[in-house]
Amino acid sequence: MGLRASLQRMPNASAGISFEPATSFTAAAAMSNDERVRNHEDGWLCGTGCPRVRFGKMGPDPRYASYYLGHASVREWVVRHAHGATMPNLNTSILSACPFLEPPLLEQRAIAHILGTLDDKIELNRRMSETLKAMARALFNELDFYSLGAKQLVQKVGISMPKVLAVVDHLGLRDDAECYREFRISSQTHKRYSPKAIDKIKEALKTRSVDEIWAKHKLKSKKTKG
Repeated sequence: MGLRASLQRMPNASAGISFEPATSFTAAAAMSNDERVRNHEDGWLCGTGCPRVRFGKMGPDPRYASYYLGHASVREWVVRHAHGATMPNLNTSILSACPFLEPPLLEQRAIAHILGTLDDKIELNRRMSETLKAMARALFNELDFYSLGAKQLVQKVGISMPKVLAVVDHLGLRDDAECYREFRISSQTHKRYSPKAIDKIKEALKTRSVDEIWAKHKLKSKKTKG
């Protein structure tokens, strides 16, 4: 059957359709997007191309109606019957003729509930995805800052790996958040240094020789083992 409702043109509403009394619903002028608008949002629409549809007390469940009219086949019907090539327009005659399947009210509410639950799940997954993307971006930014592994540190400083690590321990760089951080990705731990670690190592070697620090480090290691 066709869409059973009273229709009127809203003088100040964006192109779309609203369903009352329980909820409202809008379909964009291009008829490619739809969004339910609830009672407390009444009057938020602003424009000149919106027919207002009142189902009345005996009409269908508004949530069911919004899902039904958002179905791809129904949208296709509306677009096919809209007037105008550049800017498709709807009128009351077109909307009144729109095929509308109206099962019993309990079935409508059950359908709306199921689809609403799925929408909620999709929205939750979308938010989780955005959160994970934000976490990944933050991790990548930190990896850009802590951009050096031990091998790169050796290359930048120009001394052997054991002596570089001895200087790192001597300066306590692994306890300095500006110089060092460990990242655990999957089952692997990645030990990373920032460029500030290079600056501090080079500055320290201006006042103490690497051989002196290395000798002290070996002595400390022997005492620990003993």
